[in-house]
Parts: sequence; structure tokens; C-alpha cells
Amino acid sequence: MWFGLLGPLVVVDEAGGAVSVAGSRLRVLLAALLLHANAPVPVEALAEAVWNGVPPPGADKTLRSHIGRLRRAQHPQP
Repeated sequence: MWFGLLGPLVVVDEAGGAVSVAGSRLRVLLAALLLHANAPVPVEALAEAVWNGVPPPGADKTLRSHIGRLRRAQHPQP
């Protein structure tokens, strides 16, 4: 998988096909994770990034849902 962060966020799979990451919050979450690749990122830091410093109540559960969506986007079911 290849990721481009300079300019628009771009995700390309192993076959060279574009991977759609729909939704601005998902794109921000993915960018935040990529900026800290191979390192743990605290939930609080991700929530602040995704919600621009003002995470709503229950942000941790919503983040888990968003991370699940990112995983499914990267590994679609046949």
C-alpha cells in the first residue's frame, strides 16, 4: 500500500488501484496515523486531530468505528 500526504491524501493498493477514503474525518484520522507511522498514537491525540481540538463525548467509540472503516477500506472483502 502506498500513501501520499503532500497535496490531497492519496491511497494506492498493491495492484496500483486507488483506495477511496470517504469523509473528511476519516482522511484526517488516516493522515494523523501516517504521520506517526510505526508508533502508538494516544486516543486523545487522535481525537484532537479529528475534531480539531474539541472532541465530542464518546469520541473514543467513534474513533474505533472510524478505524474499523479505514481497515475495511484497505482490505475490502471479495
